[in-house]
Amino acid sequence: MTKISKHYGKRTCIYDENEDRRVRCPDWSFTTGFIKRLEEGAKENKVSKSKYFESVVQNFFILENPNLIIASKRDYNQVYKKKRSPNMTLHPQIIDDINEYSSKSSPSASKYIELLFSRYNSKYGYEIELKNLLKFI
Repeated sequence: MTKISKHYGKRTCIYDENEDRRVRCPDWSFTTGFIKRLEEGAKENKVSKSKYFESVVQNFFILENPNLIIASKRDYNQVYKKKRSPNMTLHPQIIDDINEYSSKSSPSASKYIELLFSRYNSKYGYEIELKNLLKFI
């Protein structure tokens, strides 16, 4: 017979039933330059890498067309030194949206994210506050 702790009996909701629960980032491969820009943006905004990543993706989906059209495969099939994605926990809906839009575009999910970030950074810099971003429109 297994012993059940007192804490187990006091839980009001099951962990898996929480729809706002963050999940581990999938095993994406990013270039070292992208990871460096991600860390710089998080440090500049004084937030975690996960929060910065989520904010940029959400703001991009709000402000821009998330269907990135790639003209030729040479644009994104260059050889770069790849690193595994940093430890981040993301909202499951963001991961679903990234997978959906990257499947509509020709690149993989990790390259789609890098293109999304490069377009976002060229237009808006490291800003993640939506009210400050509306000045750029």
